[in-house]
Amino acid sequence: MAAAFLATPAPGSAATATAASAESASAQGATRIPGTWMRLGDTEGHILARANFPPAEGPKGRGVVLRKGPAIWFGLPGEVTLQFRSDRLERVEYAIDDVAPHSVDYLRDQLRMAGYRPRCEQDDPWVLLCDWLGAANVRLESRQGKVLVKVTPLDPLREAVPARAPSRPPARRDTVPVFPQLFILGRATPAGVRAPALVDSTPLVSPPYPARARAAGVQGRVWVRALVDTNGAVTATEVVRSIPELDSAAVSVARRCRFRPYVAEGSPVRFRVEIPVIFMAR
Repeated sequence: MAAAFLATPAPGSAATATAASAESASAQGATRIPGTWMRLGDTEGHILARANFPPAEGPKGRGVVLRKGPAIWFGLPGEVTLQFRSDRLERVEYAIDDVAPHSVDYLRDQLRMAGYRPRCEQDDPWVLLCDWLGAANVRLESRQGKVLVKVTPLDPLREAVPARAPSRPPARRDTVPVFPQLFILGRATPAGVRAPALVDSTPLVSPPYPARARAAGVQGRVWVRALVDTNGAVTATEVVRSIPELDSAAVSVARRCRFRPYVAEGSPVRFRVEIPVIFMAR
């Protein structure tokens, strides 16, 4: 699927100058949308100077223009609908089909790394309904392999007045330390520092391959940084060296890794480790 977000003008062209001028004018008061270069508040001219989104049919109010086309959000291909009002981008919707469960986990990790925090109405293996609050409001819905994302400006009142919760004692602080050494799987550690050990056979070379990436001949090594709990399970992940078409599959592999519990100075600790996941098309 062609990704409209990747259609940028050639350097030095008149279109580039137009795009740069539009970007400068559009930057004021705009809010970046996580997972893409676009921003709420961008002008229609700025968006169209970088990618082609044809006009779309749909309910239109006064001064409202809809545009639609193929796009990529956090590396996953789908279709985006852009809603402009008075020449400014005010709403974005992504529809992504055939999304594996590990890709949904990947999207959630990416939102967390972008500084967003969730408020979920439903969060189970079959249905996910969450509002992610950060610089904007990101509504993430997942049902039966389909993901719908709606990005709108953050409602200041909603953010300022959180829902009331029953009175309860203060939560206990997490006092389990994280080992200061960042480990890199497969590389030597400093003298006197024991390397973490895998206790399963999770394939880090030639794991299950995303069909679109294999068909396109995309291959290489994705590095995933993982936080490992005291029981040896991976609790959080972050892609530190990316191949967008392979990132979500690499995160899925890293999340399945299990390590021996790590002990430092006689006490269990958490640790961070970078895991190389290698994809070979042949």
